[in-house]
Amino acid sequence: MIVKQKREIFHVQLRRNQREQIFSKKRILDLPQQQQQQGTSEQAIILLKGGMSNQMSLSEMFQELHQLLPKYGDLHLKTLPYIIQGVKKYLQDADSSLLYMNDEDREMSEYTVLEILQYLGSLTYHIKVEFDLENLIDMLVAILNSTDEFKLIERVCQVFQNLLFDFEDASPYLLKCEIVTKLANKFLDCNVSYDLNNLAPMFRVLQQLDGVNYYDFNQIHPLLHRLQNDSKVDTQMYCEIIEGFFAFLIKCTNQLSVQDDSQKLLQFQLFNKLFEFQYVNWSVSLVFKYKNQKKLVSVIYSFLQNLSQGDCGKKLISQGVLTAINEHLADKSVSQNQLYSILTNLIVDDFDSVMKNGILKKVHSQFEQGFYSADYINELMYCISTAFYTASESQILELIKLRLADCLVLYISQQPMELLDLELCSAIFSAIHSVFVKQPQKSVYSLKKKLRNDSIFLARSSQIYDISQKDENEYEEMVKYLNKND
Repeated sequence: MIVKQKREIFHVQLRRNQREQIFSKKRILDLPQQQQQQGTSEQAIILLKGGMSNQMSLSEMFQELHQLLPKYGDLHLKTLPYIIQGVKKYLQDADSSLLYMNDEDREMSEYTVLEILQYLGSLTYHIKVEFDLENLIDMLVAILNSTDEFKLIERVCQVFQNLLFDFEDASPYLLKCEIVTKLANKFLDCNVSYDLNNLAPMFRVLQQLDGVNYYDFNQIHPLLHRLQNDSKVDTQMYCEIIEGFFAFLIKCTNQLSVQDDSQKLLQFQLFNKLFEFQYVNWSVSLVFKYKNQKKLVSVIYSFLQNLSQGDCGKKLISQGVLTAINEHLADKSVSQNQLYSILTNLIVDDFDSVMKNGILKKVHSQFEQGFYSADYINELMYCISTAFYTASESQILELIKLRLADCLVLYISQQPMELLDLELCSAIFSAIHSVFVKQPQKSVYSLKKKLRNDSIFLARSSQIYDISQKDENEYEEMVKYLNKND
């Protein structure tokens, strides 16, 4: 039963490279010379002393400190008392009744916390801060709760984004603070979401959260129709926003995190809602419309690959996924690994529709073009193995006519040993065995004769079996049928 399994190859790689694919955070490459650093640190100390003696306002102090970053980063802990002081004053003013607040004082307090957030945004971008993480997040969440000003919300999101990049504990603590709900409530406000560009800061945060689920998705779902309208927005900005949205969906639909029955139920509800509201249909239209936006296309296909892990093949096909894959096979701008992984899972769920689509007619030519060094060859071979394992008698004969059996044989006999995937080899042996089990001997006699006479295939198969050190009997069963009298 090795072959008929859902393909999950991208989840580990996605977690490993998610940040590199979606973010372009840049650290300091050229460290300042010792003399320059010392001079800058002295300037920072002078500014801090000025704040302590009330010779300058907090807003002025943080504005000046911001300009000195990142060269005095080692002194950042000394700024914490002033950050707390400025934020505390702002929160007190925000809680005060408007009847007793002076407009000028309120604006000054808001301006101060704006400068503090700008400073924190730059500081957390350049260095991994040593502030107490939970206290810092609590303070930022308090600011978020207290304001509807987009500039403040945007800068809070920037700090969240940087903290998520640096600290593994940031994501679970932010989720504990119900950050998805809080951000959704802020950005669902018509004054904020009217301009689609304003949604970018939120999705830069959401796409970095781990452990999000159906409940979190439901908070963002009301933005769907707004996200589907790409008018009056720059193409690059729109693609960044949609990329962030689908990266968030990937986190929501990541089935590797599903363990207990309650989580599986949430996943089931989530998948149903995604299909009910035509998310897949929209995804397909996006990969066609923005086919030159490689990062966006890759993220969308990763989302579709997650969906293909469930028993959703028929629904995916009904919303056009096969059409998109058919269009992008052999397209160098699209990851063929992703396409073949999805196609393999569709074969498991609805092989009849895959056969009727005719997409498998392209596979042999792609094998010839890529064999043996193309990075997609292993996924292509899993796709072929799964097709043979899943096919009916008549469909197996059709696959043989498409020369897909030749691909199985060539992989075993000609793939360099150092490039062989032993698990894949076992799947190929199982697929060949299933052909002989399902078919009358006469209908596959030519294939059987070909394998019997292929000394290289037989020798390599035996060698692979010897080094695999597994108890699986796929090879033994295949050999038994090859040796069986006609």
